[in-house]
Amino acid sequence: MDLLPSILIAEDDERTCILLQSMLESLGYPIVGTAGDGMEAVEKTLSLKPGAVLLDIGMPVLDGLEAARRILDQMLVPIVVLTGMSDDATLEAARALGVQAFLLKPLASKEQLRAAIVIATTICDRQRADAERIDTLSTSLESTRVKTMPRALGSYGLTRRETEVLHLLAEGKANAEIGVELGLSPRTVEKHVEHILDKLGVKSRTAATRLVADAGRRKR
Repeated sequence: MDLLPSILIAEDDERTCILLQSMLESLGYPIVGTAGDGMEAVEKTLSLKPGAVLLDIGMPVLDGLEAARRILDQMLVPIVVLTGMSDDATLEAARALGVQAFLLKPLASKEQLRAAIVIATTICDRQRADAERIDTLSTSLESTRVKTMPRALGSYGLTRRETEVLHLLAEGKANAEIGVELGLSPRTVEKHVEHILDKLGVKSRTAATRLVADAGRRKR
């Protein structure tokens, strides 16, 4: 039998927090801690690393949406948002952040709570698998770019990242497009381009692209 995930309860209303604790304990879920405001929810999630988080959207200090954003920026964890609001804008904002499940307050039953936690953990598992596949694909693409760059350019002392940027420059991509593909800011891409031009001894992107093309022809 699979172990149930540990739960962090982030709820500022004491009575609701006690009710959630009672429901979770009756369902067999271990509780790793509670948080009374959004900042505490972020700090305890990152330090305690619970298996799932129950996060009230109307928290003091930081609201639930901002707390969820900060948590998911640092780690991928199942989050069930608790809210008394059912407006589409709030739910869509939470979904856009990567929140996996929602529960409207007041809770109807502990089975409803269990279902939300199961949904959140299942979706989170899929998100982790997708992230791993993307990382593997990105690594493969980066390796391919380095291997397919003409050997004649190896003498210029380009770093691996500069080689990737140069490859995309040769494909005619703009800094913004390169940044999206490599996960870099436009400013970082711009600095890489400056270093590439300096190392290649050319003054423009066009000249760098021409150098790549010439090296490719010599390779053939």
